[in-house]
Amino acid sequence: MSDLPIDARLMETGIVSETNVSKTRHMELLSSVFAGVNSCENISEALLSRFIILKVPEYKFQEFKQVAVIRLKDEGVDEKQALLIAQKAS
Repeated sequence: MSDLPIDARLMETGIVSETNVSKTRHMELLSSVFAGVNSCENISEALLSRFIILKVPEYKFQEFKQVAVIRLKDEGVDEKQALLIAQKAS
């Protein structure tokens, strides 16, 4: 089952609903949705209209690793662990 209908409703209303047998529950969420893709070609205009499109220039893995380590350290991760996490992301 695709998560797309739930995500679309969440982005539009901020509400997630779930129905099981005879019970329905609603949850209102303050949320942000971030997505990353290599190409927007196969994404519907209706869905794309909910996002800001940012085109990131191509980068080398070493550049990614440097940025990842800096950001992880900013979040309180020690440098050795940050390097390991960045390396595993390849």
